[in-house]
Amino acid sequence: MSHDNTVDQSHAKAQGDNVGRDKVTRVYNARPSKIDEIVERLRSEQEEGSKFDGTIEALQYYLRPVSPDGVVGLEAKLERAERGDQRSKALREKELFAKYLERWSHFASAQELFAFLLASVEQRFNTYLYTQVDQLDRASFDALLHEKVVEPILAEIGDEPLGINATVLYGMLFWLAEQCFVRWHK
Repeated sequence: MSHDNTVDQSHAKAQGDNVGRDKVTRVYNARPSKIDEIVERLRSEQEEGSKFDGTIEALQYYLRPVSPDGVVGLEAKLERAERGDQRSKALREKELFAKYLERWSHFASAQELFAFLLASVEQRFNTYLYTQVDQLDRASFDALLHEKVVEPILAEIGDEPLGINATVLYGMLFWLAEQCFVRWHK
C-alpha cells in the first residue's frame, strides 16, 4: 500500500487565509509613544485654537541657565573645546531652534514636546558623548553624536506638525550648550 503525501491546494477556497500547515499570527497591542500622545494633543490644540499664556514647568527647567564650570555661553564652550570654527553654524542653528520655541510657545503641548526633546538631547549627549570627550577625535565624536542623539530622536518623533528635522535638533543641542546643559570639554 503506497501513500501519496502530496497535497494539491491549487483549487482550494477559504473564507480567510489558505494555509497548508502552520500559521503564526502576531498581534501587537502597541500603545502610542509619549511623543505620539503629545503630538495628538498639539493637533487638537491647533484645531481648537487653544492658546496658552505661560511656560510649563518642564520647559522652565531649561530656561534657567546653569554654569557648573564657569564657562558661560555657547561661544565660550565652543572656544574651550577648540570648535571655534563651528561658531557661525552653531549660532544660526541655535537661533533657528530659539525661533521654533518662540513660534510654538503659545501651545502647551508644543512646550511639552520641546521639553521632552530637550531632555532627550541632554541625556543622550551626556550619557553617550560627554563621557567620550577626552577619548574620541572630533570626527568620531561628531559621528557618535549623530548616531546616538540625532538619528534616534528623528526616528522617534516621526510625523509631527512642527517640522523638526536634524538641523533643528542640532539647534537644540547648541541652545542647550548656551544654557550650559551640555559641553564639549571636561
